[in-house]
Amino acid sequence: MTMTITKTQRELAKAVLAKVENSTPEEVGNLSVDEIAREFMVNRSTLSRAFRAYYYPTLRRIIIRKRCVTFYLLAFTHRIKSVKEGLEILKISSQGNFTRQFKGIFRCTPGEVVREEKRKFAEIRKKYARK
Repeated sequence: MTMTITKTQRELAKAVLAKVENSTPEEVGNLSVDEIAREFMVNRSTLSRAFRAYYYPTLRRIIIRKRCVTFYLLAFTHRIKSVKEGLEILKISSQGNFTRQFKGIFRCTPGEVVREEKRKFAEIRKKYARK
């Protein structure tokens, strides 16, 4: 059975993806399928079906990926000094759950990323320090 995609479903899916992709780190913490459905004034299941018909990963998986990538960028740009600080910015309450999801995407834990970025930054600072 093939599902036909109406123009409104396609537009909805594109608008939702644009919202997720263009959200700031502070907004990423508030992203959920329910919140997005409420914002676009559609039912949650309608939103999920329309999104799944147009894009392969589910909306939930894309939101999780966006949170993980945002955490990585926060560590890379040195806006966070610890995992806890990053989780507070992203408004994530379960560190264990986030670590499992992060490890599934990047093959390392958030703590390893923060430590590695700190180490690299210290080396650069030491290398270019005035003597």
